[in-house]
This record gives sequence, C-alpha cells and structure tokens, in this order.
Amino acid sequence: MVLSEAALFTEANVVMPAALLSSESEARRVFRFWSLALAGNIMGAILFGLVATRVGHYSAEYTGLLESIVDFKLSFRERGAEGWFEALLLGAAANWLVGMAAFFATMGRTIFGKYIPVLLAVSTFVAAGLQHAPANFGYFSLSFLEEGQLDLGDAVIWNLIPAGLGNVVGGTFLVALPFWYVWGRGSARRF
Repeated sequence: MVLSEAALFTEANVVMPAALLSSESEARRVFRFWSLALAGNIMGAILFGLVATRVGHYSAEYTGLLESIVDFKLSFRERGAEGWFEALLLGAAANWLVGMAAFFATMGRTIFGKYIPVLLAVSTFVAAGLQHAPANFGYFSLSFLEEGQLDLGDAVIWNLIPAGLGNVVGGTFLVALPFWYVWGRGSARRF
C-alpha cells in the first residue's frame, strides 16, 4: 500500500482497525475491505505458486530448502494447542514489525526513505521465523503445487488460521491501538 497502493492483508490489519477507531468508516465496509484484501492475497499466492511451478525447473537443493521451510511452518502442530498459540503470537509479532514499517514508510519523503523501513522489518521477521499468513500461503502453494504432498488442511489449521489471527492481533493491538491512543482519540488528528 505504501508504494504501489495495493491492498495487502498485513497493512489492512493496521489501517482497518485505525479506521474503526477513528470512526471514519462504517464497520461493514471495513470488514468487507479486510476480507477482500485477505482473499486477494491468498489468490495472489496461489497464482504465484501456479506460475512458478509451471515455468520453473527447480533443483533438488531448492526443493529441499522449500521442504524444510514448510516443515518448520507446520511444526506447530507437533505441540498441539501450545504450538497453535505460538503461531498466533509469532503472527502478531510479524504484523507488528510490518505494520510499523508501513507506518514509518508513510513518513518517508523519498523512495529510499519508504523502502528502508520495509526492508529492515521484513528481513527481521523472516530471519526471526515470525509468521505471516499470506506469505506462508505462498510457501504452501509452492510446496502443494510442486510436489502435491502437502496436507493443505494441516497448513490451514496449524499455520494459516493462527498466523492470520495473530497478524490481525498484531496490527490492531500493537500498532493501530497505541497510535490511536497517543494521537487519535478525542481529537481531529488522523493516522
């Protein structure tokens, strides 16, 4: 959204709660946009997976790396409810980082001023193993379409749902709500 004005689920998790808190939008329209952003991001991940697996010829090294990433993202199921909650918390942390990057990128005056916070935040959440539902769906679609051995039900239950809910929690409670509390409540200021 910062540079391309695309509707990304991650940023919608900050912007939509902010709109609700500011009473600028009716709830039905906010939740409709939020749902469309999520659906669009999932469809984009599937389309990316289809294109990449149909035109690419990947080495065993690549498929091994993809398998290890997917195995890590599905490892939460091994710990049951504790693992599910961990995926939720890792999703919240991921959306906190990316939400802050988006917020700081809006303050940038140049392309580099917008790009650097996004690069740092995304690099940090990937390196830390944090969970981002649409990005994870991209990995799952590559794995599912490339090898056809991924149990999509396990991916949805043990990663996409808790990570997606965590993304919403992180964007709402770690970015939008604190900024609204400091700058938005009871004043004409906007995010």
